[in-house]
Amino acid sequence: MKPRAHSWAYAAFLICGVLYGGSAEAQAQSLAEALAGDWVGTGTLANGYEAVPQTGRCRVEIAQGEDKAVLDITGTCAIPSGRSRFALRAVLDGDNRVRAAARANGVEGTTQYAGTVTRTGLDIVSRAPIILDDAQFQSRFVIKLPAKNAFRMLHWLQPADAASARQTLAMDFQRKQGMP
Repeated sequence: MKPRAHSWAYAAFLICGVLYGGSAEAQAQSLAEALAGDWVGTGTLANGYEAVPQTGRCRVEIAQGEDKAVLDITGTCAIPSGRSRFALRAVLDGDNRVRAAARANGVEGTTQYAGTVTRTGLDIVSRAPIILDDAQFQSRFVIKLPAKNAFRMLHWLQPADAASARQTLAMDFQRKQGMP
């Protein structure tokens, strides 16, 4: 099955909540205070490695799990060539480490991610290759937190046999109006 638009974008949203330094507990509390709620993003997305990036829009809901070190993220992205839904659960392991599991329509199974949290962002990579368009790719997300009510998400795909990656996502998020 050929993946739909943004089938890889689901993993990126884990970044939304793990952007403040300190212990895993402190990071989770900061996340709940700063990022819980609804977000809207605009930018460019490509629905595959070879696809031309298109202007798109995403809606994301971020909630803190019962365990303060768990983040539940759900969302929908759309570009002119399609729409995709995703869900991600991220666990803050302490020592500024994070691990996550994500599912999205268009991608078979669950994708596992791991990475590092900093005061100003997050950098995560897939723990095993993901399959898109019948090919294997390494997936990397970087999140930059320029302001309390905004963040920027970037994504790259790199084929197993390539020396460099191609950017497939550049999205700027703002808190949805009416939210604190």
